[in-house]
Amino acid sequence: MFIAKPNLFNTDGVQEFSTEKEAIKYLEKTTGIEMKYDVKRRKDKKTGKSAHGISTIEEAITATHINNEYFVANRDGRCKFLNVLQGRNHGQSDAWYEEMKKYCDTNVYGDKAFNGWAFGGQNKIDIHLMLKRLVGIIHDGFLEEGKHDLIHCLGTSIMEYAVLFSDIQRAIRKHHNPKLQITFDCASPFFAAAKGLAYNNNTFEHNTKWTYAMEKTAENKKYATDTRKFSDGVLADTIHKVFTDSPVTDMMVMKDLCYRGQGFIGQHGKETKTSWDTLSYTLLQAHNVYQHMSAVQEANRRYETGIKPKMVMDPLGHLNFADIVDEIFSLKDREKSLAMIDQYTKFWMQMKAGQGFSGKKTVNAHTMFDQLFSIDEPIIDDPEIDEVFDDSDDVMQEVLSEQ
Repeated sequence: MFIAKPNLFNTDGVQEFSTEKEAIKYLEKTTGIEMKYDVKRRKDKKTGKSAHGISTIEEAITATHINNEYFVANRDGRCKFLNVLQGRNHGQSDAWYEEMKKYCDTNVYGDKAFNGWAFGGQNKIDIHLMLKRLVGIIHDGFLEEGKHDLIHCLGTSIMEYAVLFSDIQRAIRKHHNPKLQITFDCASPFFAAAKGLAYNNNTFEHNTKWTYAMEKTAENKKYATDTRKFSDGVLADTIHKVFTDSPVTDMMVMKDLCYRGQGFIGQHGKETKTSWDTLSYTLLQAHNVYQHMSAVQEANRRYETGIKPKMVMDPLGHLNFADIVDEIFSLKDREKSLAMIDQYTKFWMQMKAGQGFSGKKTVNAHTMFDQLFSIDEPIIDDPEIDEVFDDSDDVMQEVLSEQ
């Protein structure tokens, strides 16, 4: 399964496809599951003004309607389309859903209706809102077996959410749609590689914060001729105290990552400052992606044995997330399900992702880097090392383009 969401506009506000027709043709040809073009507010980093003329939630909704209508009318059926939901708070998210839900209605659009959902904005990081949204979608008839079998959560880096999504998926499969699949994506392995950070170990202890651990890895021109196995080298030289191999690093030697030695002349005719080349970043990205996916799988395995993260632990020991979610979706009455969700508001609050960041520079108030990862040491003495990265395709492309 390949899920794609290319940008109609890139990070500079420049249109990447000349027409929507060209965009649809590209998506239908290259992907199996696609997200239509929702239009979000996006500011130009230099001017602070809208990068594409959209500055309010109302304008974003209007523009998204235009794109949705075009996509519905012109899709050829080769691939499935997901209906993207946005909104920075409960009110905006509710308004967006009410405006966009019709595009999943087969009674209105027939076989050209969208085939599932993509949760963005607050929908993906606020368990309280997510559960309410899912109850609404179910009772509106837009999570039907064979018609709407996929929910994809955009840019979700929190390890604990992998097990929460599993519980939600299990409950909905049991009580409503046995074919439902909840998926999520994450750009953090690429952000980490772009900043020279390697996933080196993970934390899954009972009643603790579960994290993907990463830290500065080997970057020195002296390793350009070093043929030691990579993991042996970084441990022997105390670059890492602990390092878990992936199939990628298991085949690497030190010089594979630190390719450029002393005197290496780059494409601009000057000696390069770093020992890494483009392939170095690619290798580290591959390692990080593997370790991230393995961590998600291991988290679910441990959760199934009763090992749980602190996020889902009830201090009094009375509440169990899986049992509550199962009961919510077992109820056949929308209002009773919503009332039950509201009943556990305090419990959901301890599962929220970071809504802000107190550091040198905040990029996105919905992502808190230090809540998601354990970083022992910055790669360089850089005043922007505490920057928080928005876990989205837009920012990922921008970060990697700087290398």
